[in-house]
Amino acid sequence: MSLQLPRFAKKNSLEIERETFEKTQATSLAKAINVHENAVKEKHIRSTIIGTYQERGAQTFWDCIHRIQLKDNPILCWKFCHVLHKVLREGHDKVLRDSQRYKPLLVEHGRFWGHLKTGGYGELVKQYCLLLHCKLLFHMKNSQIPGNLVVDDHQQLIQSAGEGEDALFSLAIEMFDYLDCILDLQTEIFKTIESSKQSSMTNAGQCRLKPLIPCIQDAMVLYDYVTKILFKLHSKLSPDLLNGHRDRFLKIFKGLKKFYEKTMSLQYFKNLIEIHHLPKYPPNFLVQSELQNYQPSRVTVLNDSIDQNDTISEHLVSLDDTTSTNGSSSPVPDPGVMALYVEKDRQVKELEYQVDGLKLELERLGRQARTQLQQLQFEIAELKQELLLKMQQLAEKDEIIQQLKGHECKIPLEFLERLEKAELHSKSMDDKFLKLKELYQRLSTEHVSLLRKNATAEKELAETKKAFNNQTELGVQVEVRLR
Repeated sequence: MSLQLPRFAKKNSLEIERETFEKTQATSLAKAINVHENAVKEKHIRSTIIGTYQERGAQTFWDCIHRIQLKDNPILCWKFCHVLHKVLREGHDKVLRDSQRYKPLLVEHGRFWGHLKTGGYGELVKQYCLLLHCKLLFHMKNSQIPGNLVVDDHQQLIQSAGEGEDALFSLAIEMFDYLDCILDLQTEIFKTIESSKQSSMTNAGQCRLKPLIPCIQDAMVLYDYVTKILFKLHSKLSPDLLNGHRDRFLKIFKGLKKFYEKTMSLQYFKNLIEIHHLPKYPPNFLVQSELQNYQPSRVTVLNDSIDQNDTISEHLVSLDDTTSTNGSSSPVPDPGVMALYVEKDRQVKELEYQVDGLKLELERLGRQARTQLQQLQFEIAELKQELLLKMQQLAEKDEIIQQLKGHECKIPLEFLERLEKAELHSKSMDDKFLKLKELYQRLSTEHVSLLRKNATAEKELAETKKAFNNQTELGVQVEVRLR
């Protein structure tokens, strides 16, 4: 008796593509999030970000994160926070939505590492988790603001916040909380750098300093928004009601100014970012004319795509870069791929809108055809009823005429005296007959005309049905092509 081996179902192309995608994402995250005390390389983060556009979400990202033991080493959790911050800022629009349910995970890791003394990283992880938790809360309350916080026009931001001063008042408080978390994190980072006496050009120093770049990018945009919002509030509310807001703004202004100056004093950041410093004095919100002279501060990332410590060979495709510990490939992502996926999403949405428009147009044509058909049927029924009535009247008049003709032949001789009256009556009846005959001819003519109208109406009805069927077939063909 021969032993039959179990048969395994052959995977289709979609399953193979999905497995390859998951392996690529897992490999990129494994290279980005490791226990080595050095800065995370942008090429690995970029590969993860592109993956969110390929998937149109962050489910695979979080599935891979759950396989990493973030409680085993504080550096692992620190790099995870950095990668998550970048993914939230630059990933697909649905990343923020998919990440909302993982806020408790951030709180858990922040508390866990905050109670441990791990060479400074414990408190850093705690502050970074608080910042990311605050960011997710901010975007949950303000879903119209993208992950990188950039909107086309600050008026659009103010309008999307809601009508009334209360909405702007609350939005300003949320931005203040966001900025406070950023300042708390940068304070703790510089505190650990100074206490350990590390240089910004060492791997350990760069590991702690690299996350400041997305923090600065967030802080620049938030500062610009909150400045314009406060000017708007001061134009509508009493200055006494905004004393607390002005105090918080002044504290944040001083903290950001010190933060930017300290950042640009480090050699590590000189070739990475360029910060347009804040003005010497904070804006005076009590003078509305200062808004016209206000110049928003900006930050320019000069070399965000290539790490300083990478050599030329690390940016070329090599065996070390294309082979992981599991033997899977991890190609260097093309920066233009992200734009292609965004364009693809735009085209898909545009086609969906076109299909919906065609469906609505088809429904409108169908309703119009049905209405016209009902009107024609009603007119035909009226014409038929009128025709039957005319024919009945003609039959009655024909019967009267025949009766009159019969009476002319049955006049008895004994009524000669009444002959003259009968002749006069006959003449009168002849006149009536002529009139009835004329009326009959006219009704016959009208009858023929009505029959012709009926034929024309039936022809138009047939053409309307044909046009409706053509529209239906066109809609079906459009749906089939779009699928």
